[in-house]
Amino acid sequence: MLDCTDMEALKVRIENGRYVIDEPATLPDGTELYLMPVNEESEDRLDIEEGNKVLAEMKSTGEQPISIDEIAARHGI
Repeated sequence: MLDCTDMEALKVRIENGRYVIDEPATLPDGTELYLMPVNEESEDRLDIEEGNKVLAEMKSTGEQPISIDEIAARHGI
């Protein structure tokens, strides 16, 4: 199960037709991610920023987020 406590949106740029991420990876090798382009006005960008704020607040209070795998298991999905 993936630990979501240190996750946040990744900023990625395209260079020579490749995705480049300048941040160190905190996820285990082999983890697959889906990248979705967003622009400055995108509602998706606002959702990501709000999600990062919520995760930061949870981290500061010691509250642990629930992974999507755990949610699926609880609901039999």
